[in-house]
Amino acid sequence: MYPTTFPSCIYTALVILTTLSNAYYIDQNSCSPSKFGLDKLQNAFELAFSYARVITQNKDKFEDNTRVKDVTNWILGENAKIDSEGMNKWDLARLYLTNLNSVEKRSDTPDDVRIYYDTSRLEVTDLPSGAKKTHDKINNLSNLGDGIADCNEKTGIKAWTGSEPARHAFSTIQICPWYLKEMMIAKVGTFSAFKTKGLRLLDKGLDRLIPIDSPAGIDYIALFEVTMLHELTHTKIAGGIYGEGGSKDIDGLGNSYQWKNIRRLSQGEDSWENADSLAYWAFAVKMILEDGVTITENGDVEKVKVKGKGWETREWVA
Repeated sequence: MYPTTFPSCIYTALVILTTLSNAYYIDQNSCSPSKFGLDKLQNAFELAFSYARVITQNKDKFEDNTRVKDVTNWILGENAKIDSEGMNKWDLARLYLTNLNSVEKRSDTPDDVRIYYDTSRLEVTDLPSGAKKTHDKINNLSNLGDGIADCNEKTGIKAWTGSEPARHAFSTIQICPWYLKEMMIAKVGTFSAFKTKGLRLLDKGLDRLIPIDSPAGIDYIALFEVTMLHELTHTKIAGGIYGEGGSKDIDGLGNSYQWKNIRRLSQGEDSWENADSLAYWAFAVKMILEDGVTITENGDVEKVKVKGKGWETREWVA
């Protein structure tokens, strides 16, 4: 059994130019309670960056591949021109993911993203308005909200990103201790493990990771790496077209996540800015192009078979 609070650690994206993957450093002495857990975390980030690369490297497929075009329409909405410079929704969304894959080419900062597990460096104070403010004492970052109390399984918050683009070149990602604990215990923490091992999704605690009612099939398999990609799109390095901050949760924390809300938000002009839309888009396109699956407008995935009700009845069908 792993402890509920993990030592703090910085997961640093290095400025080393690589061809196929991002280079980064993990402090193995303080990051993880086990080598197995460290490998799981590193794998989740590698997969997150690889999903972003699928979008970056397959622009031609968005018109030529019907399944890719359909899922992009369902997630981002009609490809309308909405920017003053004539850019459309899909191109604006692609910028976030393209920017993530350019982190390895940067030379102006050695640590674009810093990732922590415990919350001991955080201090929460009350503002005159009655709101809460969370201050990161190590990195001198402040964000609205209670980054400690809100980081629990009752709220469903798995991680959050801190960034002050005007003051700092870097962003921080806080992985909530409860979520990291579940991912370390889980037999299946990523889609790759789920697909390869053919295990049922009856892992202890995983039923708590999908807070909405009537989830779509894709919600069940959007696991650790999709959560990490969501957070990475919030960072300054993702930047979007404006180059300042990253993506947003455009309809608030409870209404911007997972397929049901992504489909609703796709009708708006700002769907391209929604973090979960970007993460699901990259994940869905990856599954279509590399795993040969079909995804329906309702978010069902061809190879996720449903025999009844509940997690124990959903399994990967090879």
